[in-house]
Formats: sequence, C-alpha cells, structure tokens
Amino acid sequence: MKGLIEGKKLEKERIEQDIKRLEEGIKVKYTKCPTCEKPLTEIEAREVIKRKKRSLSKIENEIKIGEEKLQRKNRLQRQLNDQLIILKKSQEKLQDIKREREELEKRKREITERLSGSLEDIKQKIMDLETQVKELTEAREKLLRQEGRLEGLLTLQKGVVSDIRKEIENLYHQHYLTEVISKAAEKTAKEIAQRALEGVKKDVKAIWEESHGGT
Repeated sequence: MKGLIEGKKLEKERIEQDIKRLEEGIKVKYTKCPTCEKPLTEIEAREVIKRKKRSLSKIENEIKIGEEKLQRKNRLQRQLNDQLIILKKSQEKLQDIKREREELEKRKREITERLSGSLEDIKQKIMDLETQVKELTEAREKLLRQEGRLEGLLTLQKGVVSDIRKEIENLYHQHYLTEVISKAAEKTAKEIAQRALEGVKKDVKAIWEESHGGT
C-alpha cells in the first residue's frame, strides 16, 4: 500500500506540473498537450486543465484515503505487535506457570505419599491405643469387681473378728470368775481343814487327858 501511495503522489506531482505548464502556456499564448505535445488553443488548454484538476482531485482523495488506510494499517500493525509482545510474554508466563504447576503437583504427590504413610502409622497407633484403652478398661472393671469382693470379705472378716473378740472377752470373764471361785474355794477348804485339825487336836488331847487320869 505504501508503494501505491508513493506512485499516486508521483502522479499528482506530474499532473500539478502539467497544469502549471498549461497555465503558464496560456499566459504566453503558447500551449501544447502534456502527453503528445500537440499545440493547443487556449480553450483546449483550459479544457485539459479542467480534466487534469479533476484527475488531481481524484488522486488527492485516493492519496488521502490511502494514507488513512496506511495509518490505520500501521496503527493496527503496532497494536498487533503490542499484542504479539503481550502474547509472547503471556506464553512465557504460561510456561512458568506450567513449570510451577508441575513442581506443585510433584510436591503434592510427595506430600500425599508421605501423608499416606503417616496416616497409616497414625491409624495403627490409634488402633493400638484403642486396644490398650480396652485392655485397661477391662483390667479396671476386673479390679473393681475384685475390690467389691474384697470389701465384702473385709466386712465379713470384721464381723468375724468382732465375734471372736466378744468370745475372747466372754472367755476372759469366765476364766476370771473361775479363778476367783477357785481361789475362794481353796481358801475355804484350808479354813475348814484348819478348823477340823484344831478340833481333832482338841479331841485327842481330851481323850489323852481322860485316859491318863487328868495328867
């Protein structure tokens, strides 16, 4: 398009020169055709000038339209270039994002694998702890049952001990009474024996005195 506009501008300059020569020729009363150089009358020269001016106006309009199109084309080209630069940067950024995404996916897989192992370990630990809690609960319930039985035995033993103590106290009191009675009986027997012995002695003495005539 630029070459076409340059050609139109050259054609415009040529037409302008033809018009200038024709106008100058009219002034000096000598004109000729710009194309075939045939001598022209003033009327013919003015008619050629009119045609040339119409062609000049048409060419100027074409140049104007062409320049506008060229400007629009250049503007669009600049916009296209800008968009291409932006697109290139966007593509580079997209590549960076893809690389970052791939790296993140890789890290995600690694973390997922580690977490998977960790979760299995945690699940196993939880199962072990639940088993231990169950065993401890069963042991606690067993101890509670044993504690209940022992408390019952202890209560029973307390009652037995209380009965034994009472029996011992009764035996003690009985022994004490027996001892007292025994001692009292022994004392009474001694007193009776002593009195009997004294009575015998008196009887023997009396018999002796009687048999020996009072001596």
